[in-house]
Formats: sequence, structure tokens, C-alpha cells
Amino acid sequence: MGGLSAPRPGKVLIREYVADGLTAGFNFTNIPQSYRHLKVLFNGRGLTAATQTNLFCQINGDVAANYMFQRLQALATAVTSTDFTTSTEMSATICGNTAPANVADMVEMLFADYRGAFQKAALIRGGMQTAAAAGGMNFRQYIWYWKNVAAINALNIITSPGNLAAGSVISLYGLA
Repeated sequence: MGGLSAPRPGKVLIREYVADGLTAGFNFTNIPQSYRHLKVLFNGRGLTAATQTNLFCQINGDVAANYMFQRLQALATAVTSTDFTTSTEMSATICGNTAPANVADMVEMLFADYRGAFQKAALIRGGMQTAAAAGGMNFRQYIWYWKNVAAINALNIITSPGNLAAGSVISLYGLA
């Protein structure tokens, strides 16, 4: 196991937060180094007066332009791809306050070998409904790279602009 303690079996909930409508995000700090992979699950929406808003993730407090990604998006019947070489955080898109009522979006973030020796990679995927009619569904998948070889010990996940709607849930899991 590379000199580290053996990973725990299966999927283990490390920490979970439920938004109260007054906060923009949450910090997962002191992440145990006893798992092989990390998984973040988000279900909820933003309070921004728009059909969509951003959900950002920064690793270990790194706010420099040390992130890069490729995005594949399906909106209605159109499929597009975008390549970004530098960014100051990882991101996904969630529905805002003017999306259809009672709709929550799901975002999944998978961090492979978060304590390993290579630059860290994350697969982020999510879907959102921006309209109740045909063409109102949006699916995005990202591959992100954090240009750093340090183990991940903290994730700061926030929405911007605005806060997360009350009842939005974000959970961090350790995977064997």
C-alpha cells in the first residue's frame, strides 16, 4: 500500500453538509489519507436569479491557475466540446433559482488516487434541467487536472454567484 495505512473497504461517508440557504459552500478539511479514491456527490440548486450557476471546487486552498480541463456538453440535441488550459478552480454547472420549481441537479466528482504521486485528475459529471419543455435538459462531463503532485487533504466547494438553496446536500466519500 505504498507505506500508507490500508484503505477501508467499500464506500465510506467521510463528511456531509446540508445547506441552510445562507451559505455559498462548504470546506472538507483534514481529509483522511486512508482511502484510494475520493467521491463527492452534490444534489441541489443555487439561489442565483438565473437558470444556472457555477459550482466551484478548489484543492488544498490552491487559488492559482493550476487547473486545466476538457468539457463535453449535451444541450437538447447539440453536443459541444471545450478545452481550457488554465483555470483557478474546477467547476461544474447547476441550476439556479429561475430553473423549473423543485428541480435539483446532481453533480458527481471522482478523484482518482488522491494521495498518489502523480498530478491529480478528477472526472466531474452532472445534469441539470433549465426548462420544463423539450430541450431543457443539459448534461456535462469534465476531465480536470490539478497541476500538483501533493496529496489532496482539503476540498473547498462553493457556488458563485449566490448561495446554495436550503436542503442542497453535498457528501464526501472515501473509496477503497
